Amino acid sequence: MGVKKAAGISRRDFLGGAAATPIITATTNLALGGPLDKDSGADLIFSLSNDEKSVAVRRVSPDTSVMHDDWVLEVLAFGPNALV
Repeated sequence: MGVKKAAGISRRDFLGGAAATPIITATTNLALGGPLDKDSGADLIFSLSNDEKSVAVRRVSPDTSVMHDDWVLEVLAFGPNALV
């Protein structure tokens, strides 16, 4: 009767591979030459409203075919001393 061999992977190997998976996934675009960040080169423009109660944040992409995004935030979201 032959001796059965254990699987060729140890617990340490399995845990190391599981820990490396997010790193491999995150760096896939580096290996493929894809874009690092879709916001790379984008500008943010902050405009305080006339009544000073809100701030409009506009994201302007360097790619002119992409429409800009606007977010309106209440000034109080930045804390009680936001306008000081």
